[in-house]
Amino acid sequence: MGVWRFFFRTSGGARWYTSDAFVTLNHGWVTHPIEPKMFELKDDKTLGDPALRSCPHCSDKMLKWYTKPEMSWGTPYQYVCFNDECDYYVRHWEHFQTNYNKRASVRHRYNPFEDSSGPVPVWSDDALRPDIIGDDETIDDFLRRRGSLK
Repeated sequence: MGVWRFFFRTSGGARWYTSDAFVTLNHGWVTHPIEPKMFELKDDKTLGDPALRSCPHCSDKMLKWYTKPEMSWGTPYQYVCFNDECDYYVRHWEHFQTNYNKRASVRHRYNPFEDSSGPVPVWSDDALRPDIIGDDETIDDFLRRRGSLK
């Protein structure tokens, strides 16, 4: 099954824990850490392939996007293309309307922690934008700016 990684914000800052450092109960729900194996979030430039931080559909630079813990992405952030002219984004509005009668689309995303990419669903042009992390901003700085962390 492999080792899973979990991201938690603690009083000591952001930390990653591996699944073998947790007790799991109730159908796999994670409970409390026991002798956690922690590793700090390193300089983000060392994660994944920097070339994949440009959208393969429009070549625009993708922006760092905070993934809230309740979204269950399993990472503290990913890179997302926020170009409203991107063909991938534009054509999916019509796809969802035609095939599902829903006003929705997707943006391209890249996960540097797993070196994987795919769609992230959106329901408006502004969806996800409040969670864009500044280029030189740490996650803690971003959360302080939003008022989520003191």
